[in-house]
Amino acid sequence: MIFDGKPIDDITDEELEALVETHISERQHLEFKETYDINNRLEILRDIASLANAGGGYLIIGIRDDGTGKAAGYRHHTVEQLTAMKQSIQQSCLEHIAERIPRLESKIRTPSNNPILVIHIPDSNQAPHMVKLDRKTDFYTRYDDGKREMSIAEIRYAFQSDRMQLSLDSMSHQLIEIHKELVSYETRVLADQPIITEEPSKIETAPFFPSSYTDGNHFAQRAYDRMKTEVGDSPYLWIAVTPLVLNRDALDVHSPAIRELIDSPPGSRQAGWNMELSARIDTIPDGIERGPKDFEYLALYRNGHMEFWTPLSDHFCWTQKADEFEKAPELYPYPVVEYPVTFLWLYRAISEVTGLHGEFTINLRYLKLRGYRLRPYAPKQMGYMFADELAPFQHENLTLPPLMKSYPFDPDKTAYELLVQVYSAFGLPPKTIPFYDGGKFSFPS
Repeated sequence: MIFDGKPIDDITDEELEALVETHISERQHLEFKETYDINNRLEILRDIASLANAGGGYLIIGIRDDGTGKAAGYRHHTVEQLTAMKQSIQQSCLEHIAERIPRLESKIRTPSNNPILVIHIPDSNQAPHMVKLDRKTDFYTRYDDGKREMSIAEIRYAFQSDRMQLSLDSMSHQLIEIHKELVSYETRVLADQPIITEEPSKIETAPFFPSSYTDGNHFAQRAYDRMKTEVGDSPYLWIAVTPLVLNRDALDVHSPAIRELIDSPPGSRQAGWNMELSARIDTIPDGIERGPKDFEYLALYRNGHMEFWTPLSDHFCWTQKADEFEKAPELYPYPVVEYPVTFLWLYRAISEVTGLHGEFTINLRYLKLRGYRLRPYAPKQMGYMFADELAPFQHENLTLPPLMKSYPFDPDKTAYELLVQVYSAFGLPPKTIPFYDGGKFSFPS
């Protein structure tokens, strides 16, 4: 996060000056405002609530951007003007944001003798925060390219998320791991013989402890089984990458490099079907997760396993009317293609910055796919618009054979290999896979 989430007093003038001098861009945790109109409070309230709902950040008034989100210079304000803005914003937040944002602070700073108002919105355990003004209520969250209204699924997930329980789960897991190490050491010393590692029980227990697995193929299957148990009879897409040989400490999932990639994954585009998820990053035993499991869910574990789930609901069957979806659901080409492509782009990037090399197994599976249809080519192409005689998928699930790759793998060509099999399962040839040209995928911005 920009400024590492520090209190305003701990941010130096040099760090603030660098925003303008190096033309820093707005991002998920940073927003610039040239000025603030005291008579138009709604926009600033949505900005602050969206930052609180997306892991916190900084809102700075008095810096103008160049039209593309990059800091371009200062807007002259007097200290008296900024003081009035500060008081108005503080009062508006108290009256019109619920729950109140804990530890919210705002201070006037003067880098290079340019007065600015810095508002620090800390990561909040009271999310989601609602804006209530003029008899209206709304929930906003934030992406790299700005704020947007939260979906029902995102609001539901935010209400259900219990960070304290996650912390307790993680502490419990660490105690169990310490106990296992002590027992293991005692066994080696007393018996003076090598440890025999047994396969995990076929009966899944809760909580799920990924660090107890060493075989990547077995772990991938257990992760898939666990996902199936959680989603029940709902249609879902599941894709995962797993190192063949697991190391419990392969990744520091809390490192700034990984957090930056999860925050701003390769291939992000607004309103796309990609790995740019709106929810905050949360800690789980042995890893991190982002997003609700009933919408778009991404998890990365310390052992290097990464998985993504999403239901085959109306967002996966985009543009279909409700009655059409009930009778003959059609998978929209964008999520079919873009999800696996951007998933592999992200994993390749993580491998590069962390040195996570070696062999991987890649799994892609569709659950409860019977009756779904898939049109060839991209929307607005002739072959797509006139492909009316579509054969529905005849089987319950679509399970592709695990695909083995070694670092450095080509994410585009690997995704294409997977998609050739998906399209073939629907009776469609490789040439009908959209957005692929010259060995690379490209999606409209």
